[in-house]
Amino acid sequence: MALRSSTTSAQARSTRRWNADAVDVWDTTARRRRAHIVIPDYNMWAMQLSPDGRLLATGSSNGHLEVWNARTGHLVHKLPYGPGGSSISGARFSPDSNTLAAGGDGRTVRFWSMNDGRQVGPTLTGFAGTVADAAYTLDGKRLVVCAAEQVTIWDPTTGDMVAELLAIADDTNFYSVAVSPDGGRFAVTGKWGLAYVLPMPGP
Repeated sequence: MALRSSTTSAQARSTRRWNADAVDVWDTTARRRRAHIVIPDYNMWAMQLSPDGRLLATGSSNGHLEVWNARTGHLVHKLPYGPGGSSISGARFSPDSNTLAAGGDGRTVRFWSMNDGRQVGPTLTGFAGTVADAAYTLDGKRLVVCAAEQVTIWDPTTGDMVAELLAIADDTNFYSVAVSPDGGRFAVTGKWGLAYVLPMPGP
C-alpha cells in the first residue's frame, strides 16, 4: 500500500503517515507506533494532526469529516461538512487545537469546536472553486485559504475577508498553503510544481 504523506505535530513528539485507507501515528521519542487508525470504505483526501498532538482529523472524497484520538485511535467526533456528498480536501486545526476548519468542493470553509463537535463561528463562502487547503497564522487571527486560482485571507472569528490575491501566476490552481512562524509571509504551491512566497497583507 503506497504511503501518501507524513507530517509531525508542533511539538515534534508525534508524527503520522497515511495511505488511502489507514493512518499510523508514531511516537517519535519512543520510536514506536502509538495508534493504527483504519478509515473504512472511502479515500482520504485530507488529514491533519492537531498542534498539541492529541487529535487527528481526516476528510474524505465522499464528505466524511472525522476526528480521532491520536493516542488511542478512537473516534471522537463525526462532523457533517455538507452539502451531502461534498468531498473534503483541506482540514486545519487552530493553533490552540480547539477549533477545526475544513473545506472542499462545497466551496465553503466551516469551523467546529473540538470540545463538543458543534459547528461554530462563520461559514466562509465565495470561493472560486474547490477549497484545497487552509492555514492559520500562529496567533490564530488570520486564515489563508487557497481555492482554484484564488488565495484569500480571512478573519476566522468574524468571517470577514481581509484580502484577496488573484493572478499570482498564470494558469495555476493552488493546492497547498503554509504560513511562516512569525506570520509575516505565506507560501502557496501550484499545479506546475512551483511554490510562491508572498508577504502577508497587513494589518
